[in-house]
Amino acid sequence: MKKSLSSSLLAAGLLFSLLIVISMPDFYFHLDMETFWKWAQIWKVDWTHIYVACPACNYPILGMFSSAGLMAMLSGLGYDRAAFTYRLFLSIIDGLNIYLIFWILKRLEVARPAYLAGIIGISISSWAGGAIWGQIDGIGQLFILLTLTGLVYKNTVNRLNPKYVWLFPILSAILMACILLTKQLAFFSTFSIGLLLAADILFSCRTWKSFLLQTALVTGSLLASVSIWDLFLKLKPPYFSHLLYILQEGVFQSGIISGNGLNIWMLLGRDMWSSAYIPLFAGFPLASPYLLGELLFLLFGGIITLSLGLTLKIQYQSGEKFLNHETLLNFILHLALVNLCFNVFLTGTRERYLFHFYPYAILAWAGLAGYSQLFSKRIFSILVLSANLYGLFVLQILSTIDFGIGTTTHLFLAAYNLGLFTCLLIVTLKYQKFAYNLGILFRKNTEKLPTVR
Repeated sequence: MKKSLSSSLLAAGLLFSLLIVISMPDFYFHLDMETFWKWAQIWKVDWTHIYVACPACNYPILGMFSSAGLMAMLSGLGYDRAAFTYRLFLSIIDGLNIYLIFWILKRLEVARPAYLAGIIGISISSWAGGAIWGQIDGIGQLFILLTLTGLVYKNTVNRLNPKYVWLFPILSAILMACILLTKQLAFFSTFSIGLLLAADILFSCRTWKSFLLQTALVTGSLLASVSIWDLFLKLKPPYFSHLLYILQEGVFQSGIISGNGLNIWMLLGRDMWSSAYIPLFAGFPLASPYLLGELLFLLFGGIITLSLGLTLKIQYQSGEKFLNHETLLNFILHLALVNLCFNVFLTGTRERYLFHFYPYAILAWAGLAGYSQLFSKRIFSILVLSANLYGLFVLQILSTIDFGIGTTTHLFLAAYNLGLFTCLLIVTLKYQKFAYNLGILFRKNTEKLPTVR
């Protein structure tokens, strides 16, 4: 009975996005799709001039191909049929992402992988901001999951052919470049993926020569995969890379309190579209939501990363198999927490920016429950409930029906996100023994200091 239920849930998770697109072909965010359609007309003329001819085209090049490029290929169908076909494609990507989550869960020997993947697939947060909305975040998700899949396989396979030891890091670097080139939202996930890739290289190389050579190959592959596009693209001076142009656009967006996002600065009660550079207190220009948000993100992001690093150090020194199942789940948890952290503290966040948080949080929490009682079923249930609560918020933004969404909803969910982040952070730091490991590190460093006589 349980196996039948799990299989049914997995099937539902794989097909849910597709079925909703088919059953509700006109339920999507028309403004974004119409924007992609306009971009497609410019793309068809000469895609290499897209950033010159279209100042509003503010996605990296793979993101532009995934939006304007694909819509241009479908333009012969007319707008309505092209939009429907395009969203069918995005829904297939959503389903593929759920399959990759199922594969990762199964590979990491997490209990009931089909059930968990199905739960993630049917959770509203997994599909409301993807194909249903008509946005390309699922494509960025695909590249994140493909990178994780490769690194998980490399570190869980019993025997890896020596020919492929070098291949996996290089492929991971190329896939990381694809993440960077898809959409700005996925940038934050590359930090965690990059840490995992660095750990894989550092602890799999037995000699310094091998380490330096593999690092050079991976770095070169990443830089080449990112920059090769700029050889073909026409850019306005002074930009020599289209990513610099894209990042400049991001600075403008982060200059507002929120773009319908759910960060802590909503709790100030200011107009969400107002400037994030206005200080909290007159006469203290550095105390602005923009600067304080960056400081808080760097502070808590640093704590999360330091805690993971100390855990890795202790594990490596203990002689355990490095990058085992538990360690890989810790990296996935890190990815989830970083995505939640920037949504809580940074200004200029949007309503769909938690897209890369909930799937990885649920995956990591369910997996780590097998290693520590701190990852309780109660908090797991809260995560699943939160995913659907947040998904409803996205659907309310998307819907043309007035569900009474307004400032009160934003304030409640902003406070809720802060509470959720606090809870997950406390559990994570306690599980990783952050205070204890930090104390050991501090004592060792103190012992090395010269004695003053």
